[in-house]
Parts: sequence; structure tokens; C-alpha cells
Amino acid sequence: MPKIKIIITGKEVHGVGYRSMLIDRALEIGIDHFNTFNTFKDDHQAVIVLIEGDEEQLNEFMDFVQTMRPERAVVSRIIDEEYGKTVPPIERCIQSFQMGQWVKGIPLLLDIRDVLQSVKGDTGKMLEKQDETIKEIKKVGEKVDLVGEKVDKVGEKVDAVGEKVDQSRVENVEEMRALKHEAWSYSEKRFDMLTEDIKEIKQALRREGILP
Repeated sequence: MPKIKIIITGKEVHGVGYRSMLIDRALEIGIDHFNTFNTFKDDHQAVIVLIEGDEEQLNEFMDFVQTMRPERAVVSRIIDEEYGKTVPPIERCIQSFQMGQWVKGIPLLLDIRDVLQSVKGDTGKMLEKQDETIKEIKKVGEKVDLVGEKVDKVGEKVDAVGEKVDQSRVENVEEMRALKHEAWSYSEKRFDMLTEDIKEIKQALRREGILP
């Protein structure tokens, strides 16, 4: 059976799906002996095609090569010539092509692995930082609770003062005023402390992006 060699050259004929397209067409036509591979000719990218078949198959395949090309391909020349050597079975070409695609995919898979490991590390750091923030918020919350308890005690003092006022109205007016002044001064100081503690909580939440 006749054999031909087709040489496709151009600026962009590698990595654009050319060989995959040619293999698919050869299978559609029913060609049993076929090979294709990438190379360089005169410093230009080239795709070499070796094909063995009857005249009808070869003519149909040549018509396809002359009229069809991948979308991103930039072709400058297509020539064909007789070929006198053995053309391997198309199955061997397919296996070689698939192996080449797998080899190309290995660096990409390694890059994905590295990215995932990096994300995992960053996530661990974020979780540690989040734990520290939660601890800080808990500490501030405990301070708020302590201030609240002290405010409650001040309220109890004020209530006690009120009871004393009821028992000794006029004669203890000055004492009552002094106690009230002391109580409210203490309450105002503790309220200021509470305000500062709440401010610390908000700052901690903003640092973690919980509050705007």
C-alpha cells in the first residue's frame, strides 16, 4: 500500500491540538498504520505525519490536512512526499501521544500539590491566630465580668444608702450625700474601665476582620 510523509510547518503548530486532530481524523477514515510527532524544520515548528493506506484514504486525509487546522494554529507550509520506510500501527502512535500528554501534566500536578500544601500551611497559621484572638477576647470578657460584679456591688451600696436615708432622714443628710458621691464616683470610674475593655474587644475583632 502507498505511504506518504506530510510536513506541516509554521509559527504555531506545537501545543495547539494539531496531532490530536490528525489522529482523530485518521481513525475516522479507518487508517491502520499512522504516526505523527512534533519536531523543528529550519528553526520553525513542524508536525510530521506518516501514513499508509489505499489511494482513497490518502487523498481524503490530504484534503483534510489542506483545509482544516486547529483554531490557534499558524501554518506557513504543508508539503507531502513519498515515504519508503515502515509506518507503525496507529495504536502505537496513540499510546505514545497519550504518554506524552501525561508527562506534560506531571509538572502541573506537582504545582497543584505545592499550592495545596501552601494553602494548608496558611490555613494552619490562620487557625492558630484565630485561637489567639479568641483567647484574647475571652480575657477581655473576663475583665468585663469583673467590672460588672463591681458595678453590682456599688449598686448594693447605693441601695444600702437609700435604706439609711429612710431610717434617718434629716439628721443623716450630709452623710448620705457623701456616701452617694463616693458611690457614683466609683461607678463612673468602673464604667470608664468597662468602656475601655469594650473598646479592646472591638479592636481585636477588627484585627481579625470580624468587624469592619
